Amino acid sequence: MDINNTYMVKINKKKFFVYDGTCDGRPTKWLTQSTWNGKISLYMKNGEIKYQDGKGKSMLIFEKGEKEYDMY
Repeated sequence: MDINNTYMVKINKKKFFVYDGTCDGRPTKWLTQSTWNGKISLYMKNGEIKYQDGKGKSMLIFEKGEKEYDMY
C-alpha cells in the first residue's frame, strides 16, 4: 500500500480525509473521518464487508473502476 496524496472532502456535511494511492498495484482511495495511521480492520455485517480505521471509525474504500472512486 502506497499513499500518493491526501485531501479532504465533505460527504453529507461530514468531513472525510481521502488517502489516494495504490494497493497491490491498483489505484485505491481510502476515506475516513479522522487522520489515518494506515491500519484497517474489517468485519461482516448483514453479509457485507465493513471497514474501520485504527481508531475504530468507519472507513470507505474504493478502487479505480468503481463509480465512487471518481466521485472523490
